[in-house]
Order: sequence, then C-alpha cells, then structure tokens
Amino acid sequence: MAREPLYDIRQKIRAANDGNGHVIVQALNELESLFTAAKSENRLDDFLSNDALTAIDAISRNRPALTIALLRWLPDDDFSELALALCHSVDVHHLQVKVAVAFELRGSDVRRANAVALRHAGNNAAPAVSIGWLLSMAAAHGNDERTMALVTELMQYHIEELPRSTEQLLSNEQNPLVCLDVSRKALDQLIDFKEHLKELPEVRELVMPVHMRLMYSSVRRKRNRAINANSENRSFFASLFQTRRFKYSTRAAIEIHHGDRMEEQTLTMAPFSVSVELPLSEITDPMAAHFQRQDFKNRGKI
Repeated sequence: MAREPLYDIRQKIRAANDGNGHVIVQALNELESLFTAAKSENRLDDFLSNDALTAIDAISRNRPALTIALLRWLPDDDFSELALALCHSVDVHHLQVKVAVAFELRGSDVRRANAVALRHAGNNAAPAVSIGWLLSMAAAHGNDERTMALVTELMQYHIEELPRSTEQLLSNEQNPLVCLDVSRKALDQLIDFKEHLKELPEVRELVMPVHMRLMYSSVRRKRNRAINANSENRSFFASLFQTRRFKYSTRAAIEIHHGDRMEEQTLTMAPFSVSVELPLSEITDPMAAHFQRQDFKNRGKI
C-alpha cells in the first residue's frame, strides 16, 4: 500500500488542533475508505498494525478528532476492528491519567453517544476515558432522561467494579465536570462505603503474623533466584552478551572491566511504576463479568 494517503491523513489530523471539523471529517472519510479496501483485500491485520498505526495514534491524541471517530466507529460493527484499534491506542495514552477526559458532546447524536458509553464499559476502557465520557454526556445531554438513566447505571458499574480509580478521578478538581450532580453523588457513595469498611471489625485470625510474613518473603526470594538462575542457564542471549550486575547503595553503579582494572560507573536512577486497577468481578466471578460486558456491547450496537 502506498504510504502517501495515510501520511496525508496523519498530517491533517495533527494540523486540526483548532478542532476544524471539516478537515477532521475529511481525514476520517479517507481512513474509512482505506480500511474498507484493506478489509475487502483480506489484509486488515497488516493495515491496522503497520500502515494505519500512526494515523490512528494521531487521532487518539487529537481530542476533537477522537470524539468524532468514536461516535462514528465504535457503535458500528462494520468498523469494529478500526474502532478497537483506536480504543487500544486511547487506552495506552490514558492508562495513568489521573483526570477524567472531557469530550465535547454538545450537538452530538444522543443515541450514538449512549452507544459509545456502553461499548466503553463492554471493552473495559481506561477509567479516565469511560468516566470522562459519562460526565461529558451528563453535561451535554443532561436534559435527556434516557441518557441520565444510562449515566447513572454505568457510573454505578464503575463504582462497583473500579472503586479506587473512580474515586481518584471524581475527586480530582482539575476537571470542571466533577462538579456535576452525578459526579458528587457517586463520590459521596464511594466515601460512605469506605467509612463503612473502616467501621467493620477486623478478624485477627486472617492477619498474617510476623513470622509468617518473613517465611513468605524468604520463599519468594528463593523462588525468584531459582527462576533467574534457570533462565540464565537456558538463555540464548547469554552466549552472545556479557552479564553485568548493578550495585545499589545510595546510588546505582555498574562494574566495567578494562583488562586487570575494574571501574565503577554510577548511573542516575529514578523510580517508575505502573499500576492498573482490575475490575473486581474479574476476581470474584469472571464468568458473570464476561456476560455483563457482552451485554453492554450488544446494547451499544446501532
């Protein structure tokens, strides 16, 4: 496939930072045509994973383009592969976002906006995206009874499935949408639930004593050492590359050997961590969780 059309699409999306709807719609139409052609030629996997990857990434970074693309593709099964690729890119960019994403849904089709919210829940979208979409729906279509009923239902779903992420997003005042009535009610419900848990009696028999924690840590260390030793012995790369071990004290250092001499090169280290809250039903009842998400997806079909 010639890369020029996709390059032009990406450039149009990136240039439309002012929310130029005409340019965005034109670029999305061109991408739809290329997607349909790739699907008919049975080369969809290569198209989504290679050719269209940068264009999809550009859409996920442009808020107006993302809003239009979600409304067009996510409720429509004819573009399900393209919509899922876009949702994956969006989730990657918003995985660690602590502020609910605000979407401009004023003037949008109510049925399609509701369908997108349902499919966000069915696809386990990043909480910042799915909750942000619900709050944006409440702000744009708050006078529609069916929309508000759906917002309440899906907000309750987030409270039950993702309580920590939901509380974190709704309590962040950087997003003006958290001042909505539905947001305040959900946050009050989460706070009341936390207070209720604190008041429950603790069962000391279920608390691991000190010596058991020490034994458990020792078992884990031995298991990790055995896994590392076994992987090093069987590693194909061990015959190609030398092994260097880090030293840790107040700073990290690595040994560099120059013949008989050995020097230590200090390295600048910074802490980094990624944490994702999984839906509680995936632990308590994965089968029921699957059917519930499937129901959301089916209800979000147009």
